[in-house]
Amino acid sequence: YNRYLKKRLLKKVHFIFPVSDYTKELVNMMIDHKANFKPKVLVNGNGVDESKFLQAKSGGKINCRLDLGIDADIFVILTVCDLLERKGVDMLIRGISRFKKDVKSSILHIIVGEGREKEKLHNLVSALDMSDSVKFVGQIKSDIELAKYFVSADVYSMLSKTIQLECATEGFGISYIE
Repeated sequence: YNRYLKKRLLKKVHFIFPVSDYTKELVNMMIDHKANFKPKVLVNGNGVDESKFLQAKSGGKINCRLDLGIDADIFVILTVCDLLERKGVDMLIRGISRFKKDVKSSILHIIVGEGREKEKLHNLVSALDMSDSVKFVGQIKSDIELAKYFVSADVYSMLSKTIQLECATEGFGISYIE
């Protein structure tokens, strides 16, 4: 039914603006190329307003960490995403847990976001005894505060999983650009 509905809708539009060549190919697979009328498909890539990061960046990493209550000497891994299974946050938490056993350095994984996997991720952190190494900060509404987290991080990491049963995959993560 969804496929039928999508094909019907595609017959009614003149232009489609996917955000990547990959998405363009997916759209093209849904278009009936035998039809008299076909929408024009033009890639309109994602972008980020850099100005929201300039103020935080000008303060420097140490000042951003002080503002956010993050120790200056700790290694910070940042993830910003909706907390969904396909984002792979669980894999990253498990990986950090294994890494911490081999390397006795201080690591803090900061997770920004909300979603249906939040409780499951909190339980995983507890089960792996990682509460001192993982900080959930929830959704951040302020561009300046979010920018401070990016500036404070040593590494940004967001994995992606394809969930076959849900046909879920990462199309394009804006946070990668940020």
